[in-house]
Amino acid sequence: MRLLTTAFLVLVPLPVLASGTFCVGGVAQSPQCIYDDVTSCIRAADPPGTACLVSQTAVLGYVGGGRYCTVGSERMAQCLYVDRSQCNAEAIRSGNICIDRNAVADETNPFRYDTRVQN
Repeated sequence: MRLLTTAFLVLVPLPVLASGTFCVGGVAQSPQCIYDDVTSCIRAADPPGTACLVSQTAVLGYVGGGRYCTVGSERMAQCLYVDRSQCNAEAIRSGNICIDRNAVADETNPFRYDTRVQN
């Protein structure tokens, strides 16, 4: 059994193993995407210079048209804020994180609103 586990760890690429929705990253630290809930991610992001982030491969649902969104463990981005400070205040109050919607790559969403298309 130990040999099988070792073979799995050697043969499977590292990004497949680190497939959490939330990551701890910082200035001199590459994102470690091993968290599936916001609470444990925020707790792990305690050292100065680190923060809880959303993985670039995470699939989120979006509600609202604001630039800044609060995201919780349910993976639903509440984009209701036009100001970063309002978003941060609500994220702290609710135990979520605040993200910039414009900084999140969302190319995998086939129903994404595209501002280049005139309807």
